[in-house]
Amino acid sequence: MLTSYGRSPSAKNDTPGLKNLRTLAPLRVGAGLVLLFLYGLEAAVRAYEQVWKHVNWPLIATLGKAGVPYPDVLGPVAAGMALIVAGAWITGFLTRLFSFLFLPVITGAIIVVERLNAENQAGVCWLFLFITVTLIMYGSGLVSLDALFHLGSRPKKKKGY
Repeated sequence: MLTSYGRSPSAKNDTPGLKNLRTLAPLRVGAGLVLLFLYGLEAAVRAYEQVWKHVNWPLIATLGKAGVPYPDVLGPVAAGMALIVAGAWITGFLTRLFSFLFLPVITGAIIVVERLNAENQAGVCWLFLFITVTLIMYGSGLVSLDALFHLGSRPKKKKGY
């Protein structure tokens, strides 16, 4: 009777070290750096100037034109979330939590882009949505602060004698 298929379950792994190299770290860090340097920093600085120095930020008018309620509040909140999420993705700290909190921001960005027919930004927004969902499903990977904090809680391997 056939009880398994594929490799033999008792066969040893030929490349035990390569198993640890399969990680989402390049995707997570790369997306975090792009989010930080292309969008997060500039948006956070402009949101700060808009809130505390009352400097006009054109994104607020754009959000109002797209029909977003309370654009004066949601614009700076979205900018702050982008900055915080970028930092969390780069370091791998609480990646699933911050990715989950980023879902409404990126979904709102997709809605705004679709309402304004901004075709050049729609692809970037969809890409960040797919990256966010991937990080929610699979976590931060082995090269992250999350993995570092879980080192002591991993079960010890039993010696087979």
